[in-house]
Amino acid sequence: MVFVTPAYLTNNMKQGLSRFQKARQLNPKDSRAAFYLGLTTESLGQPEQALALYQEAVKLATAAGELHADTLLPGARLLLLLGRLEESERWLRQAVKLSAASRDAHFELARLLLKQGDAAHAAAEGETTLGLTEGVVTDIAIRYLLVGAWQQNGNFDRAATHAEVIRAQEAPANNRPVH
Repeated sequence: MVFVTPAYLTNNMKQGLSRFQKARQLNPKDSRAAFYLGLTTESLGQPEQALALYQEAVKLATAAGELHADTLLPGARLLLLLGRLEESERWLRQAVKLSAASRDAHFELARLLLKQGDAAHAAAEGETTLGLTEGVVTDIAIRYLLVGAWQQNGNFDRAATHAEVIRAQEAPANNRPVH
C-alpha cells in the first residue's frame, strides 16, 4: 500500500500551479488555463485568487462562445462557500440555463436555495435533479438534500420516503429485503 503525505500533495499541487501559470502565459486567451489554475489555487487554500481566476475563465469562455455549465460550477460553489449567495445564484442560474440537463447544476442550485431558506424551491429543484442523468452527483447526495428540504418545508412524509430510500441503498447487500 502506498501512503500519500500532505507534503507530497502540496508539492504536486505547487508543480501543477507553475505548469498552469506557464500555460496561461503561453496562451492568455485560453479559458481552460485560467480555469485549471483556479482549481489548483483553490486547492492550495487561496479562495479569493481562485475566484478571480474562475471569473477570468468565465469571461474568456464567454468571449470565445464556449461557456459551459461546468465552467461556472466551481466558481458558484466557491461563492456559496464564501457566503456570497446572490452571486452564486447568478452563476448557478446561468449554469442551469446553459445545461438544463445538468444534474450537478440543478443540485448546486437546490443547495443554494436551501441555504437561502427557500425550502419549497429547494425541494422542487432537488426532485428535478433526481430525474436527470447528466453529471456526477449521486442519488444519495440528492436524497440527503431532499430529506432536509422536505423537513424544512413541513412535508415529513416526503422526507421520510427519501430517508427510507437512502437506508435501503446504504444497507449491505446481504441485509436488503428480497422483493
